[in-house]
Amino acid sequence: MVKIEANTDRSFLINGIPYQKGQYEISPLSDETQIKIVRVGSDTLLTKAALVDWVDAGDSPFADFAAFVLYTEPFFFRSVAGGGGGSVNSVTGDGVSGTATDVILTFPTSNEVDNDSLIPGANVTIALNELGVATSDNATDIGNNTTAIGTNTSDISTLQTNNTGVNTGDETTLSIQTKRPLKTVNLQSLEGVGNITISGFDPAAEGVLTDYIDSQNNNQQTTNAVFPNLTTYLTLVSTGIDISSDYRFELSFSISINTTNRNAVVDIKDFGVSILPQVYSVEFKDITSRKWVTIGGRITPNPLGAGQIQLQLDFGSDQAATTTMYFANISLQKIN
Repeated sequence: MVKIEANTDRSFLINGIPYQKGQYEISPLSDETQIKIVRVGSDTLLTKAALVDWVDAGDSPFADFAAFVLYTEPFFFRSVAGGGGGSVNSVTGDGVSGTATDVILTFPTSNEVDNDSLIPGANVTIALNELGVATSDNATDIGNNTTAIGTNTSDISTLQTNNTGVNTGDETTLSIQTKRPLKTVNLQSLEGVGNITISGFDPAAEGVLTDYIDSQNNNQQTTNAVFPNLTTYLTLVSTGIDISSDYRFELSFSISINTTNRNAVVDIKDFGVSILPQVYSVEFKDITSRKWVTIGGRITPNPLGAGQIQLQLDFGSDQAATTTMYFANISLQKIN
């Protein structure tokens, strides 16, 4: 059974694992008997199962595909207000017709606008009269106003070239780049209301990667070690780890092996325990070539590590051969 249920305003759960709302979509078979969940805009598969094998938060199956779509709509479609799933519940009012699933909106023409609203309708004379302006006076009033407009041009010019105030129009690229958003604004001289605080960018609330650390080694090292007794090439140690959060690790390295039809072996461990589902092997047909490899994944801190992660990169071969490591880098980032 595949269980799908709500989690937070930003994520939903599939079998207890959180996934971000709005990043996935439903891709059913033509007969709607099997449902696939894929990344939006791609065929990257998240999971798939027959419709009868999907259950809701109460472990109840869905009566049909329409029931499944109705239940999961908040997970796969963002609301117009942003920030997670949701939908418009209803649209009512004049000019609304159609059905609940096929709403039709119609708008009045200019002749249908109520003149009492002070919105000009099709009749210009009526519209001007509503504003208290006689049609016969329009030309004279507009002609007389040109003098005032002409006088104001000097004031506008002065404002555009003003270099003495703080709100000038002559900002340069350098002056803009050297400024930062304000955290506190003093309005004492303007309204007498004291200080107000404007929230700055909060990376944790925005769900970005934080607490980035890395470790690298570019010293060439060779070994004749054979799996599982590998040689350690690089170690990354991070303290103060939040055991309630997951972390993303990324490993890049350059490696070669001097014997054809042999495999160079790489393993990454936390406190000596492998965190990969299996060791990574690299087979070479040309002993003069080097292989550049990048591996990434998610790691859940071990509570027994007492707030510490120790990632180590071990290397060697699957049979008797000489393996050479030229460079490696391990990075670790907290996932909020």
